[in-house]
This record gives sequence, structure tokens and C-alpha cells, in this order.
Amino acid sequence: MKLLRKRNCFEFIFFKNSIFVFFESLIPLFSVLPVNKKSAFLFDLLFNFLN
Repeated sequence: MKLLRKRNCFEFIFFKNSIFVFFESLIPLFSVLPVNKKSAFLFDLLFNFLN
């Protein structure tokens, strides 16, 4: 697994072409397929906005 981003209480985990977004308790909130730079960038914008 690879940690892509960490924004306050959210962690982005990259695993087998999926992005899993975890809360502090490491419960997966949702995942997105497939992973590319554009989707990762959109995640980054979204969670920058939320945090």
C-alpha cells in the first residue's frame, strides 16, 4: 500500500489501482476505479476544500 495524501483526518491509500479514502479509524469511506493523476488531483481538491 502507498500513502498518497494525508489531509487532517483523511488518508488516501493507493492499493491495486484503487484509491481508498480512510477516516481516522481507517474505515474505508469510498474507493474510485481506475486511478490516474486526474482523479487523484480531484481528490486532492475535494479534501482541501473540506478541510
